[in-house]
Amino acid sequence: MKKIGALFISFFVGIGFSTIVAQSVPTTTGFETLDYLYEISGKKTLAGQQSRKYWDKMQRIVGDYPALWGEDMLYLPSNGTGSMAQWRALVTHNAKLRRAEGAVISMMFHACPPTEPEPCDWWGNEDRGVLGTLSDQQWLELITEGTMLNKNWKARLDAIYPYLKELDDAGVELLFRPLHEMNQGAFWWGGRPGPNGTRRLFQITRDYLDKEKGLTNLIWVWNMQDFPSLATDLTDYDPGSDYWDMLTLDVYWSDGTGYTAAKYNSIKNKAAGKPIAIGECGVLPSVATLASQPDWTFFMGWSSLTQEKNSDTSIRNIYNSSNVLTLNQTGRGDGKTDNQNQLLVCNFDDVFPFISTGGGLRMEYAEAPDDSPASGQTGLVRVPDNNGSSGSNFFAIWIDGFIDPRNYVGLSFFAQASSTVPFAAKLEQSVASNSIAQIQDWASNFRYTGNGDWQEVRISFDRILEDLATKSAANPNLDPTDYDRIVLVPAPYQNRPAFTLTIDNIRLRTSWEDDTEIRPTKTSDAIRLFVANGSILATAEAGSPVSLKVYSLSGQEIAAGVNRVSVANGIYIVKAATEKENRVRKIIVQ
Repeated sequence: MKKIGALFISFFVGIGFSTIVAQSVPTTTGFETLDYLYEISGKKTLAGQQSRKYWDKMQRIVGDYPALWGEDMLYLPSNGTGSMAQWRALVTHNAKLRRAEGAVISMMFHACPPTEPEPCDWWGNEDRGVLGTLSDQQWLELITEGTMLNKNWKARLDAIYPYLKELDDAGVELLFRPLHEMNQGAFWWGGRPGPNGTRRLFQITRDYLDKEKGLTNLIWVWNMQDFPSLATDLTDYDPGSDYWDMLTLDVYWSDGTGYTAAKYNSIKNKAAGKPIAIGECGVLPSVATLASQPDWTFFMGWSSLTQEKNSDTSIRNIYNSSNVLTLNQTGRGDGKTDNQNQLLVCNFDDVFPFISTGGGLRMEYAEAPDDSPASGQTGLVRVPDNNGSSGSNFFAIWIDGFIDPRNYVGLSFFAQASSTVPFAAKLEQSVASNSIAQIQDWASNFRYTGNGDWQEVRISFDRILEDLATKSAANPNLDPTDYDRIVLVPAPYQNRPAFTLTIDNIRLRTSWEDDTEIRPTKTSDAIRLFVANGSILATAEAGSPVSLKVYSLSGQEIAAGVNRVSVANGIYIVKAATEKENRVRKIIVQ
């Protein structure tokens, strides 16, 4: 969301850290995030980390989270997700959470080439995939308006548009870094200098997303790599100053040297007053480097390389430096504490993580009855018949962050069904193979026995922790603090008719005797959207009619109606409106 206002800077010292909080410098760019980078330039550098998998790891090393969170729309599903839509929905959900906590959000796109569909390989046969190549003729077709490859590229952008739009509607600004490392020929888009080279595709990409699709939350990042040819590359690959808002350099010692004054000055001079930053790095810049090169507004440690290339001590030294900012020092949001203290996993309202399903199981949503312990919106689980051959009908809840199950006695949730329902439970890591990390309990036979009444179901971790001990003994490198997915299997291996189970308030438990208050759910939204029986439904306060418009992920209108619209299974963007309220939400019908 573009904002015009004022920033105010004040400093105070906390335990080993200096803190910068907004005060008194006029903004000019229309982006709060970009104004913030202008303000800290020459004074402070944001610590950053690429990949959601390593966010909590950095907190465990440093004691605070990075101030910059980076992710990727990617070329294939990642972190255990089963489709591009699932992966991108998870990234979008995480981005909104991280921004609410105060992080600056960076988004990149390792895109499949327009000559093949997505998902694709990193490097496939016949020179395909992200590391594949396009012929000169194919490249010319790609940058020529109206050709098949040009349309294919725009369709690829259409595929990520709904997620960028969801973030735009939520007021989440992105440091958007497509076609990164332009001067690197390894990627299908890179290594083509000149006006009809990579920079032309960058121009096409910005024009399409900003002007044709109407996105207003993208801060365009032009990104290069530190090759020996950097000085001339900064001219040969420049899309034009109207096309980029900041310039970043990926420092991988590609020329045999690291954070040299020559590289810093080349980037600073080319930026001509615009913010500059270290877009990616393996070896983090030292305290001395940032002192002598103060205009770097952030550095982004690349995925696993941050810990592979730097000792914990060196990471702490740079993060704790007086000129480096971590998350809780920025004053840009609510901040965040150690994830181990967050007990409520999902209440289907204000605490609603990404949920996936497997087998024939379907997850829908419904309002809680007034006389139940549930509140607001609940999960409506539809379990198909004949589940006797396997336990493949499941729903998986992605925890916001990572947990150590040894800190909990189990989990609980409210449930209601017409008959007894047993459960099996598993904990999984998105960062490790299930064959190594999955811990489970199929034997304890946890049950809902309420016979139509609401009941609290408790899933003990006793056997799960025994399984963890066994797995850890067999795999010394297994990290027990990296669990981020809870899988529940209702009625496994049972031949029974299809049934419906309603659940709410899924939470981790540190004790079965604790009286931890469940955070209140939202009750004041004028518009509520939910799915039932293959239809998208809406209700509003005082019974006001709700106008619904349903769009495909590429932005094409599919259906419209009032209060109820029937659609086929799929993922949609839904716009709901009354005379007083508007709401946009991504809905999964399955």
